[in-house]
Amino acid sequence: MKFVEIGKVLRPKGIKGEIKIEGLTDDNSRFLRLKQVYIDSVCHTVSKARLEGAFVVIKLDGIDTPEQVDALRGKYLFIDRADAVKTDKDTNLIADIIGLEVVVGEKVIGKISDVLQYGAADVYVAMAKDKCISFPALKKLIVDVDIDGGKMLLDKNIFDEVAVFNEV
Repeated sequence: MKFVEIGKVLRPKGIKGEIKIEGLTDDNSRFLRLKQVYIDSVCHTVSKARLEGAFVVIKLDGIDTPEQVDALRGKYLFIDRADAVKTDKDTNLIADIIGLEVVVGEKVIGKISDVLQYGAADVYVAMAKDKCISFPALKKLIVDVDIDGGKMLLDKNIFDEVAVFNEV
């Protein structure tokens, strides 16, 4: 089973075991449809969820006190990949991007280890043997994303213009 990270436990909300969550999705309303989540590989049934500003408050069956929520503080919530939102052909989940081999021209330069989210464009971070390479997620740069094949193909000319190399 493959998991997708969707949120982070912040703190208890009230005295009945409700949990304030920082959503790690572009649409927190998706939490309202959740039936179950995983924390530390343990499946929890979601009994209630509501939006509070930029955050989500959820109630998990069996988590009934602020002390139980405190034990989860800082942990991440995951869902089964099969339950994740369906994407169109030009959109991928971050969970699917992490781990792809980055190919520039004919050369594999590293694997994507992180995706940084900024306002204008996401920034992909690829780790090579002795370098950390960052590049923006631009349509003109990314020639192809082959999730099943585990590769992201980049345009060499544009890559040479936009990539940032840092020693590790």
